[in-house]
Amino acid sequence: MGEAKVSEQRKTPPDVVHMTEDSIYKSQKKHHDDLPMVIQKLSDYCRKLGAEDFMTFACAVLCMKTGQTDKYTLTFGCTLIRDFTCCGEKDYGKMQTNVSDFNPNDVHFVVLSFTQKTISETVDLFYKEVQKTIKQ
Repeated sequence: MGEAKVSEQRKTPPDVVHMTEDSIYKSQKKHHDDLPMVIQKLSDYCRKLGAEDFMTFACAVLCMKTGQTDKYTLTFGCTLIRDFTCCGEKDYGKMQTNVSDFNPNDVHFVVLSFTQKTISETVDLFYKEVQKTIKQ
């Protein structure tokens, strides 16, 4: 389950990490706690896949539906995009300090910043790359 947020806020971590109602932490925690919602999202996603990829996701969905939690792992992929001048070691917030809230699943959290681009240019570049990846 993936999510990206952008913040120009100077404090670290910015509110979009775990303070706002639609923060990365809170929205990913909802996914973690609501398996039927995850099953529905993955089932919808399966409709867009080719045969080989479909089999992988369909097997995971089947394991989720039958409670075979030892047969799959969810990965919560989180991205924070911010200006390089305000990045800090604490940008990960609760996504790092409370990572056990997502057990037995995995959390991958990255902070993206580019020294040669403004935050607006960085966001445009990021979404352009995401769209290219989705089309592949």
